[in-house]
Amino acid sequence: LTSGMNGIDCEDQGMIKHIDWQKLLNSQNSTIEDIEKPDINFTLIMNPNSLSITIIIQLQYLGNASTGDPMYQSLGTTYVIDFKSFSFTDNDKINHPGTCQNRISSSFDNITNFTDYWRYSTTPYLPGHIGSNSYLSYPTPSSYWSLSIENNTCTPIRYIATFSWHELTKCHSYHGNSLIKVSNNDNAITLSGTIFVNVVSPYSMDDTGVYRIFPLVKQDFGISILKQINVLSSTGVELFIISIIGI
Repeated sequence: LTSGMNGIDCEDQGMIKHIDWQKLLNSQNSTIEDIEKPDINFTLIMNPNSLSITIIIQLQYLGNASTGDPMYQSLGTTYVIDFKSFSFTDNDKINHPGTCQNRISSSFDNITNFTDYWRYSTTPYLPGHIGSNSYLSYPTPSSYWSLSIENNTCTPIRYIATFSWHELTKCHSYHGNSLIKVSNNDNAITLSGTIFVNVVSPYSMDDTGVYRIFPLVKQDFGISILKQINVLSSTGVELFIISIIGI
């Protein structure tokens, strides 16, 4: 699309993807599943000097979804990015994000209409149409994440986050469960976790607490710091030499 597209409706241009949950979840044909699932480009980068990770995720812009049941049409759709998989069996709710998820709980404060949780813009390239609370399918992200789209385009969107070792250890679910494991033994200190990217819709546009979920990414990662106690300080105290040995 050209720089003259301001005011152009991406829906009218066929540039917003609408998934069919019936085909996505129940198809025995991998070709159909590949057609239905959103495009994604996922990159995980290790930053050894800062003991941090950077996550870059490029995603196809989604609108409402359909199903094979005429009772359940025009379902809201969003992406959930977190260090745990979104699961209604864990009592996860779209308005109850974890501390390191790509949304914040305060965005949903005082929103009494469940359908408002799933609003999206048909002009996402306009200022404030993604990454704001005006359209809660793509709400204000947590402080770790940025959400952007190229000027004058309808898709894709891009989430980017950098987490330090210390920040990762503070990642918890809405219910207070730690999402990152740190183990310490005589040889190494190891931090490990898993980053998940899921497509999520409610089962219906009533707030039943049940969701339709499709996993796009499940990526394990680990940072290990090797301990070497073979150096003495000027006072005779043994020192650690710390080196990164893996991710």
